[in-house]
Amino acid sequence: MKTVLLLILCISLSAVAQELKTVKKTLTSNPFTEEIEEYQVFKSDKKIRHGSYVRLVNKKILETGFYKNNQKDSVWTKFYPQTGAIREQGNYQNNQRVGPWSFFNFKKQKEQVYDFTARRLLETIDDSTTKIGWVIMGADTIQTNIEFVATLIGGSSAFAEILTKNIKYPIAAVKKGISGRVLVSLTVDEDGKASAHKVVKPLNKDCDAEALRVSLLLTDWLPAIKDGKPVKSICLVPVSFNFGGIVR
Repeated sequence: MKTVLLLILCISLSAVAQELKTVKKTLTSNPFTEEIEEYQVFKSDKKIRHGSYVRLVNKKILETGFYKNNQKDSVWTKFYPQTGAIREQGNYQNNQRVGPWSFFNFKKQKEQVYDFTARRLLETIDDSTTKIGWVIMGADTIQTNIEFVATLIGGSSAFAEILTKNIKYPIAAVKKGISGRVLVSLTVDEDGKASAHKVVKPLNKDCDAEALRVSLLLTDWLPAIKDGKPVKSICLVPVSFNFGGIVR
């Protein structure tokens, strides 16, 4: 009986495997960048992703993962295309990040470990330096020592990814040869919600507007910590515009 059941199971798995088809899709193609997705779909319904996934930029792996019935599932990993080093890694379940995720900076240091299920920071780099922050207490804003500065979940790599994907150097500023840095301030409350975005160090109206627009996309924050408790604080987001690219 066990042999028969095992044979039936093998036949069933084989049938499922035969129902999948690999799709190769070009996302971006120009003289400088070629971005491609390769993933599997059901032959019976090519709109449903199911199986392995890989995203490549200029033939270098940028992201790998797995889909289950069109939902991100299991382990997903992002890489730095310049070095091939891991940038972030963790698990998805039903298209949601779950459990601990590890985030690494460009130096291959583990910058953060964040538990998306518990909504709690598990690890972070301790630079052993005194941290000063602007903390909002009622109607007052004071500069004081804090244990942890409000930080974007995912750290510097998440910040860089959001800017790289979304920011556009204003054409009017390019034509005028304008370059420099815009500083945007925002408030991060005790729950990590950002608000009160405003330009505090302008460059020019077009760059200011673009920096402000992109700063609104920085939504998932870890609040500042003072005396072991989360506090509302002010953050400064620097956005630089230059002709070699847009950097932090």
